[in-house]
Amino acid sequence: MTGDDMKIVVMKNGPYMVYGNVPLDEKSIKIDAMGKPVKWIEDKKYYTGPIYALCRCGKSENMPFCDGIGHTGGFDGTETAKNEPYLDTCLVHEGCKGVQLLEKPILCTGAGFCHTNKKIEAMIKKEKNLDIAKQQTFDCPGGGLTLIIDGKIIEPELKKSISVTNDVRTIGPIWVKGGIPIISENGTRYDIRNRVALCRCGKSKNMPFCDSSHLP
Repeated sequence: MTGDDMKIVVMKNGPYMVYGNVPLDEKSIKIDAMGKPVKWIEDKKYYTGPIYALCRCGKSENMPFCDGIGHTGGFDGTETAKNEPYLDTCLVHEGCKGVQLLEKPILCTGAGFCHTNKKIEAMIKKEKNLDIAKQQTFDCPGGGLTLIIDGKIIEPELKKSISVTNDVRTIGPIWVKGGIPIISENGTRYDIRNRVALCRCGKSKNMPFCDSSHLP
Protein backbone atom coordinates (compact mmCIF):
# COMPACT_ATOMS: atom_id res chain seq x y z
CA MET A 1 0.00 0.00 0.00
CA THR A 2 1.10 3.57 -0.71
CA GLY A 3 0.35 6.89 0.96
CA ASP A 4 -2.64 7.21 -1.34
CA ASP A 5 -4.15 4.10 0.29
CA MET A 6 -3.99 5.52 3.81
CA LYS A 7 -7.30 6.02 5.54
CA ILE A 8 -9.03 5.74 8.90
CA VAL A 9 -12.46 4.15 9.13
CA VAL A 10 -14.71 4.72 12.15
CA MET A 11 -16.33 1.43 13.12
CA LYS A 12 -19.83 1.51 14.62
CA ASN A 13 -19.41 1.50 18.42
CA GLY A 14 -15.96 0.06 17.83
CA PRO A 15 -12.39 1.11 17.07
CA TYR A 16 -10.75 3.20 14.39
CA MET A 17 -9.48 0.89 11.66
CA VAL A 18 -6.28 2.30 10.16
CA TYR A 19 -5.28 1.20 6.66
CA GLY A 20 -2.21 1.78 4.53
CA ASN A 21 0.85 1.30 6.78
CA VAL A 22 0.27 4.60 8.57
CA PRO A 23 3.25 5.37 10.87
CA LEU A 24 2.26 5.47 14.54
CA ASP A 25 4.07 7.04 17.49
CA GLU A 26 3.32 8.42 20.94
CA LYS A 27 3.90 12.05 21.89
CA SER A 28 3.57 13.98 25.12
CA ILE A 29 3.61 17.67 25.99
CA LYS A 30 6.70 19.10 27.62
CA ILE A 31 5.83 21.85 30.09
CA ASP A 32 7.94 24.63 31.63
CA ALA A 33 8.38 25.57 35.30
CA MET A 34 5.14 27.56 35.13
CA GLY A 35 3.20 24.56 33.85
CA LYS A 36 2.81 25.98 30.34
CA PRO A 37 3.23 23.79 27.24
CA VAL A 38 6.58 24.17 25.50
CA LYS A 39 6.66 21.58 22.74
CA TRP A 40 5.70 18.08 21.70
CA ILE A 41 8.23 15.34 22.46
CA GLU A 42 8.24 11.83 21.04
CA ASP A 43 8.03 9.10 23.68
CA LYS A 44 8.06 6.02 21.49
CA LYS A 45 7.39 4.58 18.06
CA TYR A 46 5.04 1.70 17.43
CA TYR A 47 5.73 -0.97 14.85
CA THR A 48 2.49 -1.84 13.10
CA GLY A 49 1.32 -3.74 10.08
CA PRO A 50 -0.59 -2.41 7.08
CA ILE A 51 -3.85 -2.54 9.08
CA TYR A 52 -4.37 -1.91 12.79
CA ALA A 53 -7.17 -0.91 15.16
CA LEU A 54 -6.96 1.98 17.63
CA CYS A 55 -9.16 2.15 20.72
CA ARG A 56 -11.75 4.93 20.84
CA CYS A 57 -13.74 3.88 23.92
CA GLY A 58 -10.91 4.44 26.41
CA LYS A 59 -11.32 1.02 27.99
CA SER A 60 -8.81 -1.14 26.15
CA GLU A 61 -6.20 -2.89 28.25
CA ASN A 62 -3.82 -2.74 25.30
CA MET A 63 -3.75 0.99 24.68
CA PRO A 64 -3.48 2.56 22.19
CA PHE A 65 -4.75 -0.49 20.34
CA CYS A 66 -8.22 -1.96 20.53
CA ASP A 67 -8.30 -5.20 22.50
CA GLY A 68 -11.71 -6.23 21.14
CA ILE A 69 -13.19 -6.27 24.63
CA GLY A 70 -13.42 -2.73 26.05
CA HIS A 71 -16.10 -1.47 23.67
CA THR A 72 -18.32 -4.52 24.15
CA GLY A 73 -19.57 -3.24 27.52
CA GLY A 74 -22.08 -0.80 26.09
CA PHE A 75 -19.88 1.84 24.46
CA ASP A 76 -21.92 4.36 22.47
CA GLY A 77 -19.67 5.78 19.79
CA THR A 78 -22.41 7.40 17.73
CA GLU A 79 -20.93 10.04 15.44
CA THR A 80 -22.36 13.48 16.24
CA ALA A 81 -19.96 15.81 14.41
CA LYS A 82 -21.36 17.89 11.59
CA ASN A 83 -19.59 17.04 8.36
CA GLU A 84 -19.07 20.58 7.12
CA PRO A 85 -16.14 22.52 5.61
CA TYR A 86 -13.84 23.89 8.29
CA LEU A 87 -13.29 27.25 6.59
CA ASP A 88 -17.04 27.92 6.46
CA THR A 89 -17.64 27.34 10.17
CA CYS A 90 -14.91 29.23 12.04
CA LEU A 91 -14.82 32.32 14.20
CA VAL A 92 -12.49 34.98 12.77
CA HIS A 93 -10.14 37.05 14.94
CA GLU A 94 -8.48 40.05 13.30
CA GLY A 95 -4.79 40.63 13.95
CA CYS A 96 -2.27 43.09 12.58
CA LYS A 97 -2.44 44.06 8.91
CA GLY A 98 -3.18 41.07 6.69
CA VAL A 99 -3.48 38.62 9.60
CA GLN A 100 -6.52 36.62 10.65
CA LEU A 101 -6.90 33.78 13.14
CA LEU A 102 -9.55 31.16 12.44
CA GLU A 103 -10.93 29.39 15.50
CA LYS A 104 -13.32 26.48 15.83
CA PRO A 105 -13.80 25.97 19.59
CA ILE A 106 -15.48 22.56 19.30
CA LEU A 107 -12.18 21.18 17.93
CA CYS A 108 -10.18 22.37 20.95
CA THR A 109 -8.31 19.46 22.56
CA GLY A 110 -7.13 21.41 25.59
CA ALA A 111 -3.44 20.99 24.69
CA GLY A 112 -2.88 24.58 25.79
CA PHE A 113 -0.30 25.79 23.28
CA CYS A 114 -2.54 28.78 22.45
CA HIS A 115 -1.75 30.09 25.95
CA THR A 116 2.02 29.72 25.69
CA ASN A 117 3.55 33.20 26.15
CA LYS A 118 0.46 35.39 25.76
CA LYS A 119 -2.86 34.19 24.39
CA ILE A 120 -2.68 33.75 20.65
CA GLU A 121 -5.43 36.33 20.12
CA ALA A 122 -3.05 38.92 21.58
CA MET A 123 0.03 37.56 19.80
CA ILE A 124 -1.44 38.13 16.34
CA LYS A 125 -1.90 41.84 17.03
CA LYS A 126 1.82 42.55 16.58
CA GLU A 127 3.88 41.51 13.55
CA LYS A 128 6.94 40.77 15.69
CA ASN A 129 5.02 38.00 17.44
CA LEU A 130 3.77 36.21 14.32
CA ASP A 131 6.44 33.49 14.31
CA ILE A 132 5.38 32.51 17.83
CA ALA A 133 1.71 32.64 16.82
CA LYS A 134 2.46 30.35 13.87
CA GLN A 135 4.03 27.78 16.16
CA GLN A 136 1.09 28.04 18.54
CA THR A 137 -1.28 27.06 15.74
CA PHE A 138 1.07 24.38 14.38
CA ASP A 139 1.12 22.68 17.80
CA CYS A 140 -2.69 22.60 17.99
CA PRO A 141 -3.41 18.91 17.24
CA GLY A 142 -7.10 19.30 16.52
CA GLY A 143 -6.60 22.06 13.98
CA GLY A 144 -9.00 24.28 15.90
CA LEU A 145 -6.70 27.24 15.24
CA THR A 146 -5.43 28.32 11.82
CA LEU A 147 -3.57 31.45 10.74
CA ILE A 148 -4.23 33.30 7.51
CA ILE A 149 -1.58 35.81 6.44
CA ASP A 150 -2.12 37.97 3.37
CA GLY A 151 -4.88 35.64 2.24
CA LYS A 152 -2.77 32.48 2.52
CA ILE A 153 -3.53 29.67 4.96
CA ILE A 154 -0.42 28.93 7.02
CA GLU A 155 0.03 25.24 7.81
CA PRO A 156 3.01 23.11 8.85
CA GLU A 157 4.31 20.46 6.48
CA LEU A 158 3.23 17.23 8.11
CA LYS A 159 3.85 13.74 6.78
CA LYS A 160 0.91 11.37 6.85
CA SER A 161 1.15 9.80 10.29
CA ILE A 162 -0.66 9.32 13.59
CA SER A 163 0.42 10.23 17.12
CA VAL A 164 -1.38 9.08 20.23
CA THR A 165 -0.92 11.93 22.68
CA ASN A 166 -0.59 12.47 26.42
CA ASP A 167 -0.19 15.42 28.74
CA VAL A 168 0.54 15.69 32.46
CA ARG A 169 -3.16 15.38 33.32
CA THR A 170 -4.39 12.40 31.35
CA ILE A 171 -4.27 10.65 27.98
CA GLY A 172 -4.91 12.95 25.05
CA PRO A 173 -6.50 12.43 21.65
CA ILE A 174 -5.29 10.69 18.52
CA TRP A 175 -3.48 13.29 16.41
CA VAL A 176 -3.95 12.58 12.69
CA LYS A 177 -1.51 14.45 10.46
CA GLY A 178 -0.91 15.12 6.79
CA GLY A 179 -4.43 14.90 5.40
CA ILE A 180 -5.28 11.25 6.00
CA PRO A 181 -8.93 10.66 4.99
CA ILE A 182 -11.32 9.80 7.83
CA ILE A 183 -14.35 7.77 6.81
CA SER A 184 -17.50 7.66 8.93
CA GLU A 185 -19.28 4.44 9.79
CA ASN A 186 -21.82 5.17 7.04
CA GLY A 187 -19.10 5.49 4.41
CA THR A 188 -19.01 9.27 4.00
CA ARG A 189 -15.68 11.10 4.15
CA TYR A 190 -15.05 13.93 6.55
CA ASP A 191 -13.45 17.17 5.38
CA ILE A 192 -9.77 16.30 4.79
CA ARG A 193 -7.44 18.44 6.90
CA ASN A 194 -3.76 18.64 7.72
CA ARG A 195 -4.38 18.42 11.48
CA VAL A 196 -7.23 16.48 13.09
CA ALA A 197 -7.70 15.04 16.60
CA LEU A 198 -9.85 11.98 17.17
CA CYS A 199 -11.40 11.10 20.51
CA ARG A 200 -9.92 8.11 22.33
CA CYS A 201 -11.59 8.47 25.73
CA GLY A 202 -15.13 7.74 24.55
CA LYS A 203 -16.55 10.93 26.11
CA SER A 204 -16.56 13.47 23.26
CA LYS A 205 -19.81 15.28 22.40
CA ASN A 206 -18.41 15.78 18.88
CA MET A 207 -17.66 12.19 17.87
CA PRO A 208 -15.42 11.09 16.31
CA PHE A 209 -13.41 14.26 17.02
CA CYS A 210 -11.88 15.30 20.32
CA ASP A 211 -13.63 18.18 22.13
CA SER A 212 -11.40 18.12 25.27
CA SER A 213 -13.92 16.02 27.24
CA HIS A 214 -11.01 13.83 28.37
CA LEU A 215 -9.70 16.57 30.66
CA PRO A 216 -10.38 16.21 34.40
